[in-house]
Amino acid sequence: MTAAAAAAAAGQQLYLVLLQLHGTFAARQITAASSQQQQQQQQQENIPSSSTVQHIMQSLADKLQLAGYSGLAESYAQLLLPLLTADSASWTASSSNLLAFMPLLQTADAECLGRLLPEVVKVLNPILSDHDRDAALRLNLLKLLDSLMEGTQTAAAFSGDNAGLVMAKVIMPPLVWRAGKAAAAVRFQAITALCTLISSNLAPPEVLLAAAASEGGLLPLLAQCLDEDWYSDVRHTACYVMQLLLEQVGSQLNDEARRAIYPELLKRLDDSSNKVRIAACAALVAFIQSAGSSYCSTNSGYLAAGVILHMDDGEQDVAEAACKVMEALAMTKPDTAAAEVRKVQDRFRAKHLCETVLATAAEAAART
Repeated sequence: MTAAAAAAAAGQQLYLVLLQLHGTFAARQITAASSQQQQQQQQQENIPSSSTVQHIMQSLADKLQLAGYSGLAESYAQLLLPLLTADSASWTASSSNLLAFMPLLQTADAECLGRLLPEVVKVLNPILSDHDRDAALRLNLLKLLDSLMEGTQTAAAFSGDNAGLVMAKVIMPPLVWRAGKAAAAVRFQAITALCTLISSNLAPPEVLLAAAASEGGLLPLLAQCLDEDWYSDVRHTACYVMQLLLEQVGSQLNDEARRAIYPELLKRLDDSSNKVRIAACAALVAFIQSAGSSYCSTNSGYLAAGVILHMDDGEQDVAEAACKVMEALAMTKPDTAAAEVRKVQDRFRAKHLCETVLATAAEAAART
């Protein structure tokens, strides 16, 4: 074995050890963060942290003449990934190989991570699709995914075809409804990851449209999340995801998809959380704007009838959000919006909101 080969082999072993230490210390830091006493004890005893390991990784990369963490990942990740994931079928949240697997992905750059993702998805899919697996494990993996999609050095790995792969195989399976608080917590982390993927514009329009068009795909899962009974944050995030979806590809959805979307959003106008009600209104504005003036007048009338009562809501923020929906409708369907407002104008307290919608409808009608 040449000196260069020996150095590379030693570098791989050292990198593996450092990944294991990084993951172990990071897990301890998360635990200590929830306990001020443990955190103080770690500081007093000068216990090594994940940042200490990162400095050592940088030194190793320098010795091997590699470009930092990403250089180490570029050189060794393809070899280490199958070793670290060989026992993934039995992983728990504290498995040593899992703790090394996570920093392996975190220290890779976007180009390297993009090449790894198809194999990573093969590892994650059985875990995240199995609702009987350890909930803490599934939560940690979804949090890892979300952080990678948010990271400036890693987000690009999830663009293009990888976006569709990750959405279909990693994010959508844990969105399927299951009873229990732990399952709801996993759903929240999954809908958060989906929100990151779409809000970061990582998924091309064709990927979003394919997910929306598939039977039992994205739209039914979002409808389930809109009906979430454990956490209002799931419903709130689902409203925002629906808004993003409509803003990005709503104009290309077919009538069947639209008929499936707006009734679910209308239901959320009666939600127990005002935050959810306002988010549903924002999604309805996106729905109306993406559907345009050619959208079916009958369904537009149903939508207006479902929104108009909330324009007189006792909560001012909700009433104003409902008014924005009616204003959006007045711009595309002025006759429909105006007719609905005139039915209630005399008995509504918020007459100024009625006048706002009617003025918008008159302006829109004059332009046509």
